[in-house]
This record gives sequence, C-alpha cells and structure tokens, in this order.
Amino acid sequence: MQTSKINFILLVSIFFITFSNINAQPPHKVGERMRTLKKMKLLEVLDLNEEISDKFLSKYNVLEKNIKDKRDQLNTANNQLEDALKKNKSDKELSDLSNKLLSAEQDYQQALNKRFDEMKDILTTKQYAQYLVFEKKFLEKVKDIIKNRNKNLNSNSKR
Repeated sequence: MQTSKINFILLVSIFFITFSNINAQPPHKVGERMRTLKKMKLLEVLDLNEEISDKFLSKYNVLEKNIKDKRDQLNTANNQLEDALKKNKSDKELSDLSNKLLSAEQDYQQALNKRFDEMKDILTTKQYAQYLVFEKKFLEKVKDIIKNRNKNLNSNSKR
C-alpha cells in the first residue's frame, strides 16, 4: 500500500512538472511525454511479464495511433462545420458537413471500442479490469490537473 502511495505521489509530481513547463514546450512534446508517462504507469499497474508486455505495447501503440488519427479527423470535421457556419454556407453544405462530423464521431467511437475489445484478448480478466479502471482514472486525473492548473493561472493573473 505504501508503494502505491509513493507511486501516486510520483505520478502527480511528474504531471505538475509536465504541466508547469507546458508553455516552454511545443504542444506535441507535452502530448508525447503524457503518452509515455501513461504507458509507463499502465505497465506498472498491470504488472505484465516481458513477453505479454511487448505484445501489449505493440498492440496498444497501433490502437492509440488509430484513435489519434480518428480524433484528428473528428476535429477537422468539427472545424469545417464551424467555419461553414461562420461563413453562412448553404443548408446543403451544412447538412453534408454535419453528416461528415457524425460519421467522424462514429469512427472515433469505433476506434475506442476496438482498443478495449483487442486489449481483452491480450490481458487476463483481472488485468483487463485493471486496464479499464486505469483508463478512466488516468483521464480524470489529467482533467483535474489541467483544471487546477487553469484555476491557479487565473487566480495568479488577477493579482
């Protein structure tokens, strides 16, 4: 239990270091560091042997890249629709772009579901359960850290 507390404190410290340097680094570097940190912590939580760890990371990296690509497509479709609204485009064009956005959203959700489905084939039942919990908690921790960082930035700028 003591090791878990130390690991959690270490993880939070790394997050704060990462986000305190966020303005000094290009955005892709911050994202890269976060992905690396996430994988390290995930491997620690799952306690995989070397063979399964290699198999897991290989599959995980491919699936994460697919998710990133689908998220980028979703963001592009959203930006196109927003731009069309600002430019007061025709109903036909708005309808086409709306459908494109909905399709991109479905593709993104399918990529997320595929990641969860394929991890199930690699991990034991317990490891899979740990993986699901980790994914949710990690995202929540990142959101909390960003929210707290933004609160601190806003309170410091008001002084």
